[in-house]
Amino acid sequence: MSEVSKYIEEHREDFVNQLVELLKFPSISADPAYKQDINNCAEHVGSKLDSMGLKTEIVQTDGNPIVYA
Repeated sequence: MSEVSKYIEEHREDFVNQLVELLKFPSISADPAYKQDINNCAEHVGSKLDSMGLKTEIVQTDGNPIVYA
C-alpha cells in the first residue's frame, strides 16, 4: 500500500467527520434567507485552511463570499 493510501485509510474517520461537519451548514446559495449560513460556512472553511497552515482570506462579493487560500 502506498504511503498516501495508508494515510487516507488511517485518517478516513476524521475525513468523513470533517465532511459531515461541513455538510451541516444550510448554505443554499440561491436563497437569500441562507446568507448568514453561507457566511458561517465560509468562516468555517477559512479556519480549517488556516489550521493547515495556509494564509486565507474571505472576500465578500455582491453575491456570496469567496474563500481564498
